[in-house]
Amino acid sequence: MEFVVIGCGNVGSNAIALLSERGVKSAAVADTTGIYEVQNLEHLVKLKRHSIGLGRKMRLLEIVGIPGSKMKRIGDLNSEILQDVCDGKVVISALPTSPEFEPGAASYLNYHAVQKGKLCIAVDKSHVYPNAYDKLKEYITNGRFVPIGSILAPCQVWDLIRQASVEGGEGVVNGTTNYMVNRMGEGLGFESALQEAKSKGYADPHKAGLGFGDLVGLDASVKMMVLARMMKPENAGVIPVVLELDGNRYRIDGGTEFVDDTSGEAVPGEKVYLEVRKELEKIHKLKREGKTIRQIATIDGKIKVSFEKEDCKDFEDLTGTLNRLKIYCKGWAIDEKRLLEIYDEVHVDGKMATCSIKRLGTRWSVHIEENEDSLVVQGPGAGALETATSLVDACLRRI
Repeated sequence: MEFVVIGCGNVGSNAIALLSERGVKSAAVADTTGIYEVQNLEHLVKLKRHSIGLGRKMRLLEIVGIPGSKMKRIGDLNSEILQDVCDGKVVISALPTSPEFEPGAASYLNYHAVQKGKLCIAVDKSHVYPNAYDKLKEYITNGRFVPIGSILAPCQVWDLIRQASVEGGEGVVNGTTNYMVNRMGEGLGFESALQEAKSKGYADPHKAGLGFGDLVGLDASVKMMVLARMMKPENAGVIPVVLELDGNRYRIDGGTEFVDDTSGEAVPGEKVYLEVRKELEKIHKLKREGKTIRQIATIDGKIKVSFEKEDCKDFEDLTGTLNRLKIYCKGWAIDEKRLLEIYDEVHVDGKMATCSIKRLGTRWSVHIEENEDSLVVQGPGAGALETATSLVDACLRRI
């Protein structure tokens, strides 16, 4: 068995399909959290069609197809799952980000895989949290653990800048939110835009992906923690993270909890979510005035995520799920030979490059611009197929 795919949601099932289309044997290991409701069978049908040994690997609480049935938690069958992880040479980890380091969590399983000598290519960003980073930093350094989906997943940003001296950054780094902002600017209501994002695979149809983590800035803040970790190894999980909403400031403690930055009181996530929704519902009116809103994340001493109306000119032209990240760094320049190690098609025009991964049948491109003090990367920021393509391509390049 060459590959074991952990996590069988949108990204994991697409990864298995891509591997199968290229004649690569793979096996699926259960869903990761037990909250993925099997209410439509699209992903399971895809898994059954494409994966090998699925009957042994997949474990369900009830017969698949009964509304409300759920896959079993990895933590419930930890010893068996850990053995399954060791069956393959390469582990593709399509798990959701989690700040915990415990059985069933992404970083726990990723750590187990690399300890057993496996190459682990991960889409989650759990490695930025202190407990996980302390365990995984050795394997990040030696290349056994590759957090390829850490920032703009399809853009391979981790590979691009890991050797550069990063000093900060800013950008639109959540494709789901950007897609909803654009569609609402065209007149779509909040719920309609969210449902459309789900139907296109930009927001997973389970609880953790109902737009909450994307819209309230949790996803964007964790992505900026990745840059923080590149700036200084001791960073991330310890530097302040702030969400700004129409004059209100909330600290994001531990990567998941909201605290009023003035009073120090805990704030329910639902309250923050409703404030974000209220902010986004202004978009159509702003569009008539020739303005827009963008969710912009920055790192400069602290991490800030805010919805900007005035100061977003560098990002207002982003359509669909496009993301754009400006990374302030030294020691980086466009190098065609280096880019060809990451992408299979590269066109360089002076200080700009257009790169793509055509061999996996994708149709998206990544645009890279070299400036005197920064690197600008633009590409699709959401989409199960795009992210799965990034994961599979990273695997195939490394074996």
